[in-house]
Amino acid sequence: MARSWLMYSMQNNSLFCFCCKFFSKRIIHFTSSGMANWKHESAYLTSYENSPEHLRCMKVWKELAARLRSGETIDKQEMALLEAERVRWRAVLTCLIAIVQSLAIRNLALRGHTETLFTPSNGNFLKEVELMARFDPIMKDYLNRVERGTASHNSYLGHHVQNEVIDLLSSKIISAIVDDIKQAKFFSIILDCTPDRSHTEQLSVVIRVVSLMEKPHIKEHFMGFLEPEESTGQHLASMILMRLEELGIPFEDCRGQSYDNGANMKGKNKGVQARLLENNS
Repeated sequence: MARSWLMYSMQNNSLFCFCCKFFSKRIIHFTSSGMANWKHESAYLTSYENSPEHLRCMKVWKELAARLRSGETIDKQEMALLEAERVRWRAVLTCLIAIVQSLAIRNLALRGHTETLFTPSNGNFLKEVELMARFDPIMKDYLNRVERGTASHNSYLGHHVQNEVIDLLSSKIISAIVDDIKQAKFFSIILDCTPDRSHTEQLSVVIRVVSLMEKPHIKEHFMGFLEPEESTGQHLASMILMRLEELGIPFEDCRGQSYDNGANMKGKNKGVQARLLENNS
């Protein structure tokens, strides 16, 4: 009688069950040391192949073989689900990034008084998300999951994610500006220092170049604010040189400087202007 599940080990001179060896959680002779009772072999095999555990393992084995033949393994099904989830999240994040970008371009505030969906004062960002969900089925499903608490541990709607997206967009913009400055090579720097509402000193950095893209024209690029710990010309000059070095812009290509009227900025002896001229005169 042919038994497809039966294996013989010449080394152990014993019989083993293939399907139970792989799929059974029980430790028996047919899965551990093997069956070598040759005197009662026939009766033992007949009894074993009708046992509940063996029949269960045979079923699992045959189902796996059928899935392998049809290409429908559990791993493949799981991978398909993971891929669908990846595509869905990519679509959600693409939409959220586009909303942040749209609001940032128009200088509109993102946050409101709350971060709760479908409340009157939750800010421009969440209101745009709610609007998109009215027309986009993926975003609608996403907000339904968020409200049910099944989206994930992080819904990607909080202010931390908004700030992270803004930082990433800022890095890309700065990188493009630096490429433009390097292509123009020579530049002028415009600096102005003023306190903000919290009385923290803010040093604005603007770089002016003659762009050579298509028809030559003058461009002024705002490179951000620096927060000086001291207001001395030496400290401010060091901050500016360090920032230019971080951006990969060589200061020796600077051909002009513009400042406000403060002595620590334009002073000819100890001001920022004098300190920078020491590095590039």
